[in-house]
Amino acid sequence: MLVNCQKIKARMVELGTNQSEVATKMGIDRSTLNSKVNNSEGKRLTLEDAFKLCDILQIEDPTTYFFCN
Repeated sequence: MLVNCQKIKARMVELGTNQSEVATKMGIDRSTLNSKVNNSEGKRLTLEDAFKLCDILQIEDPTTYFFCN
């Protein structure tokens, strides 16, 4: 799953949160979340990760944030 990382980061700013807080809520390390959001190091978000992000970041329409490949 591909991610619009700029929109995810902007949403974190809107909510006054950061990657460390979001990663803790997801139960993963901040560096892992960073790699998944940025599609780096061969790490990608799973569907479960995307659902968790939508819940944590209060995303109602995920179609502008996530893309299937």
